[in-house]
Amino acid sequence: MRPWEMAALVADRFRVGRVLLAGDAAKVTPPSGGFGGNTAIGDAYDLAWKLALVLDGTAGPGLLDSYDAERRPIADRVVAEAQRLAASRGPGADTEDTRTEQQRAIELTLGFRYRSRAVVIDDEDPADAEDPRDPSGRPGFRAPHVWLPGRLSTVDLFGDGFVLLSGRDGEFWSDCAAGVRVHTVEGEEFLARYGIGASGASLVRPDGVVAWRTVEAPDEPSSVLREALAALLGR
Repeated sequence: MRPWEMAALVADRFRVGRVLLAGDAAKVTPPSGGFGGNTAIGDAYDLAWKLALVLDGTAGPGLLDSYDAERRPIADRVVAEAQRLAASRGPGADTEDTRTEQQRAIELTLGFRYRSRAVVIDDEDPADAEDPRDPSGRPGFRAPHVWLPGRLSTVDLFGDGFVLLSGRDGEFWSDCAAGVRVHTVEGEEFLARYGIGASGASLVRPDGVVAWRTVEAPDEPSSVLREALAALLGR
């Protein structure tokens, strides 16, 4: 038997120089809701691809600053929600509707929005979450799932470098995106889910988060894309 007490703590900073905190080293989460493990995995996933790009010289060291900007707000919300759940389940507490709790949980774990130098926000919506079952395709949110031919999902395309998804009239993007894999996707569902037009494009990070998008093709797509990548990678 070992003594234990419930606590709720978040580190003041997730990065100090070459030291980066993740998982339980970055926060202490009450067990209510079971968010701690999911959040720890999210920390590692966010940090891994950024470290990889910095170490191989693809990105500048400033990219690592986006780790704190993206993951610490998530930790704050997770800990606050776990505390709320713990309080709501105590003796005499008013319990929230189960469906509402489930909706809060799914938005917290899958519908969050990142705001950092590693994302180019293209709207003024202050919301930090959306229903992942009705995704908007806006930068900062997870890239939506859309079925592709052969029962392949758009989500299956992510995980190895940046990926540019373009509409049916966007074949020219292949000549603009050096070092970025480009996929032209047919169908209106894709355009609607990703919020772009037939010549537009959506740039997705290795972690499956939309980093940048253009609704339609800009006048100089090559230079616009290069500038976006340079800003995202801290170069």
